[in-house]
Order: sequence, then C-alpha cells, then structure tokens
Amino acid sequence: MSKPFKIILTLILILIIFNKPIITFYYTNKFSKWVDKEVTYKRVKIDYPNSLIILDLKILNEEKFKNDYLFKSKKIQISVDIGSLLKDDLVIIKSLKIDEPSFYLNLIQKRKGLSENVSFEDNIGIAEKINENMPDKVWPPKKKDKNFLIEKVFIHRGEANIYIDNTIKETNIKLSDMRFSNIGNEKNYKHYKDTLKLILFDIINRTKDIEIKNKLKKIYKL
Repeated sequence: MSKPFKIILTLILILIIFNKPIITFYYTNKFSKWVDKEVTYKRVKIDYPNSLIILDLKILNEEKFKNDYLFKSKKIQISVDIGSLLKDDLVIIKSLKIDEPSFYLNLIQKRKGLSENVSFEDNIGIAEKINENMPDKVWPPKKKDKNFLIEKVFIHRGEANIYIDNTIKETNIKLSDMRFSNIGNEKNYKHYKDTLKLILFDIINRTKDIEIKNKLKKIYKL
C-alpha cells in the first residue's frame, strides 16, 4: 500500500470513527457478510474510538426452518483493533462479549431420492455435511474482501432451543459459560464454524431429554 493511499485511508477512517451511522452500518454489514445471514439489531452504542455495544442483535433463519431466528442476544460488546481497518485483508476484533444469547437449533428431515435412508439438514450448516459425507466447500479467491480474526470470545448465560422435524417436543437448555480464542473465517485461524461445533457439543451434553439427546447423537454421529 503506497504512503499517499495510506494517508487518504487514514483520513477516511477518522471520518468514519466520528460518524455513528457510518460505523454502525460498517460493522453490521460486515457481520452479516461474515455469517452469510441477514442480521438485525435494535440499537448500537459507540464508545470511541474502538468499542461498540449492540443491543438486541438477531441473526435470521432461512424461511424453511421453524424458528424465525438462528441467534439472538440482548447485548454484544465488541472491541476492535482500529489499526486493522487500514489493512488490506484482515479486521482484528480484540474481544467479543456476548451476554444472554439464545441459539435456535433447527433440524429438518431430508430423503435421498427413493432411498429409505433419511438425512437431516440444520440451520448451522453441520448436519447435512455429516449425514451425506459432503466435502469441504472450496471457495473462489476473494478480491480484496476482508476476513476477520476474533482474539477473545466470551459467552455468558446462554441458552439453546432445539427443534427436530417430525417431533412434538421443543427443548430449552441452559448452556455453559464459554471462552474461545483466535477464531475467524480463514484457514490460518480456528474457523468460526468449528466454534459452532463446540457449542453444539455443549448443547447435546446438557440436553436432559434422553430421546432428544440420542437423536442428536445419531444425526451428528457422536
């Protein structure tokens, strides 16, 4: 990156930092792209220069799933490495604190043609891959699209709601408090979907309903 370009980018960054609508749009738009889902929120509080609090953030489910949301949280606090916004390819989030989140695990039943073998698809992109032995997706090269690294993640007082297709029960579970480090969306770091798997394991382990627990173990081959 040339020096004049860095100076211009720095000036733009300063304007962004002191413009609440711009910085709010920047982070929520990036977050939506990173999780590949539609994201909504009620309010954003900015504590200049590098912290913001998002209230009532929600990640929407696809219409084919039962629950409207994949994830909800009353309060999310983010601390960002401002200098990383000047870099070409990586946004560094120093810490991500998630308070009272609700995860909605939805599973829908699928069939392979005329086969009697039943597979499942979930709303976190794990079950179908396991059931059908799908290979890792090969993504095309990105054109200057920024990846992200979260150095520390804290999840406090979480809960999970489970719904499995063709069952009457819908289970609510209290989750463990969790801490993760160095997760992101590129191969050089622990991928955020691997973190979702750890949350999934906690959901299964803390499920008290034996029928639901056994079904989840069978679907996820545990």
